[in-house]
Amino acid sequence: MKNFTSLIKETFHIYKLKLKPILLLVFLEIILGAMIILVIFGSIFSALMLKGQTSSLAIIIQKILTYFFLFFPFLFIFCSLYLLVASLVLVMKPVGVSLKEVFKEAWKNYWNYLIIGVLVSIFVSLGFVFLIIPGLILSIYLSFSLYVYIDEKRKGMEAIKRSWNLVKGNWWQVFGRRLMLIILTIIIAIGINALGKNYSGPFLNLLGSFIGLLVQTFGSFFSMIYIYLIYLDLKKSKEIQTAVPSIEEKVSI
Repeated sequence: MKNFTSLIKETFHIYKLKLKPILLLVFLEIILGAMIILVIFGSIFSALMLKGQTSSLAIIIQKILTYFFLFFPFLFIFCSLYLLVASLVLVMKPVGVSLKEVFKEAWKNYWNYLIIGVLVSIFVSLGFVFLIIPGLILSIYLSFSLYVYIDEKRKGMEAIKRSWNLVKGNWWQVFGRRLMLIILTIIIAIGINALGKNYSGPFLNLLGSFIGLLVQTFGSFFSMIYIYLIYLDLKKSKEIQTAVPSIEEKVSI
């Protein structure tokens, strides 16, 4: 497998090549977040304005707002997960792919992606029930399930089994590279927080929170690319092992 330095360099290279579509996706995520805030505050303001009014129109609007608040969380989760699927598709597609193709592919893969994500979450959660170590082990073994599905179109348990087989025999290598990325992320976060302590005030605090959110969003793309490169390394390694005949096979030949 490639070492940490090589993975970081290659991740930066791919990130730069895909920066434009990444920026567009981040912009859409910001728009979605802004719309959510506007809708929530707008709905609350409307409900307060209509409070105590008994006209038929006011009652109808209040009922609509009530149903909307019941439905809205599901809509928000759906849109957020769709953008997450689109982000993963973008990371795994060749450089130069259009966002139209990315969104089309994300829509086709949405429900299968969701099923695999739920299955992985259940297995990892069950692992953590039995202590931290089993959960950590499972989280590494199953961490490539979604990449397997997007790349090889293996659904459900097939994607999970494939991820397990890819990591088998390479667990410590995968864990070490993931851990080093987490450490690097923590160091960057500490640096940003240290710079932020030199400034105060409501506006600056709000601006700092927004910048932190942007760093987190852009960082998630970096992490996806980094993990995808590890996945490609594991896949290549397993294909080589399959192609090379064992000693027994050589002797029989």
